[in-house]
Amino acid sequence: MKFSAKELLSVLLKPSPKMQFIRIVLLIVILFPWFKYVCIPQVISGKSMAPTYPAFGFNFCWTPAVWNNKIPKRQSVVIMKYRGKEQMLLKRIIAFGGETVFFYHGKLFVNDKMLNEPYVKYPCKWDSKPITLKKDEVYVIGDNRSMSFNQHIGGVMKKSKIAGVPLW
Repeated sequence: MKFSAKELLSVLLKPSPKMQFIRIVLLIVILFPWFKYVCIPQVISGKSMAPTYPAFGFNFCWTPAVWNNKIPKRQSVVIMKYRGKEQMLLKRIIAFGGETVFFYHGKLFVNDKMLNEPYVKYPCKWDSKPITLKKDEVYVIGDNRSMSFNQHIGGVMKKSKIAGVPLW
């Protein structure tokens, strides 16, 4: 059975109810796993990553960035599972297992070397004791250091809590 281009276009542009139903089912079958496991929608709520990310906004968690136990580079922004997928955190990865991290007079040190952080725009007065990370841990923190240290959720986290990276 051959269709002319005009007939094919009319079928695609003016589908029957049966064709519309098939399209909807196909979209659901394709998009549900896509947005559940690959490109997870995220609402940004909180100012710990300001000014890099707004206090309120929207992004996607790109999970293939961490498939096969890949860990993003130092200073990459990551999305961490905090309370499962119900609450996830947008943070910057600072240190890895075996490294020692601390703040001194607002400056961040990893293995006794000050880390250059051009993304930190607000003054910081943080001080903390040195923490040596275990092999399966990372240290994450937000960019907004003008907030009190106690207001930040982050610090030492298990590598397994890294869900992915923001899409933009």
